[in-house]
Amino acid sequence: MPSLLPVSVNGKKYWRIVESRRVNGKPRPVPICYLGTAERILEVFTKNKEEEESSSKTDAVPGRKKGQAEAAPTVTLEDESEKRQDKTLNWLRKSRDSWKQKCQTAKSQLKTKTLAVKRLRDLRDDLKSKSKKLKVEADRLRDSLTERQKEVARLEARLQETEKRLADVKKK
Repeated sequence: MPSLLPVSVNGKKYWRIVESRRVNGKPRPVPICYLGTAERILEVFTKNKEEEESSSKTDAVPGRKKGQAEAAPTVTLEDESEKRQDKTLNWLRKSRDSWKQKCQTAKSQLKTKTLAVKRLRDLRDDLKSKSKKLKVEADRLRDSLTERQKEVARLEARLQETEKRLADVKKK
């Protein structure tokens, strides 16, 4: 059964027609129609009463039965819910755009750091391979040096032996 219910918004009292329905097993007032402030309701009714009196004196308005009042301009639940939906959608868009920007920034930073790590790994691998090549070359040169030193020592020994023989030949 519909009933009138006052609602206070920002200190102003507005009236609406509500019907009691069960929501999640509990009785809740469900708005059917928003009527506005008491002054607005009174204004509409006095206007309708004046029009009714004047229409009874003059010809009837086409499409309206005699004694039928003009419908009061009302703000419906759908209008209010559309406004709320618009506000909610705007908030969700802003929130989505904010998070999207944050994610794109984080993604680009991650990509930059990932590429830097890849370059460093490649550089490390190149340096390792160069280091191995240089170690092999150093070992080869060290072996070559020891062989040359042995050959120099052998040649020096042979030179001394030859000089000794030469000195013996000269003495004779």
